[in-house]
Amino acid sequence: MARKNTTPEAAVEVPTQAEPVRGPIGALVKELLNDASLTYAQIVDRVVAVHPEANTSVRSVASTAAALRKGGTEVPKRQPAPTAKAVSEDPAHGA
Repeated sequence: MARKNTTPEAAVEVPTQAEPVRGPIGALVKELLNDASLTYAQIVDRVVAVHPEANTSVRSVASTAAALRKGGTEVPKRQPAPTAKAVSEDPAHGA
């Protein structure tokens, strides 16, 4: 969203908030965020597979999700990735 600057010298649109989704990569991220079964890392993998030039990271996907939520879009929450300590203490991973 942008608001109009009403000063006579400049009728310029001033951005009030950055758009969280721009272009085809952002649209793909937004689409993939709707699938609660995907982790942020899996979303990054899928984006890079379709757009090899993308600089998408787990952090950028998480930021996009947060911006969408802040803007009122329903985005499923993900479980946080396990920490190295939690994985090493898991009996399934052997210790």
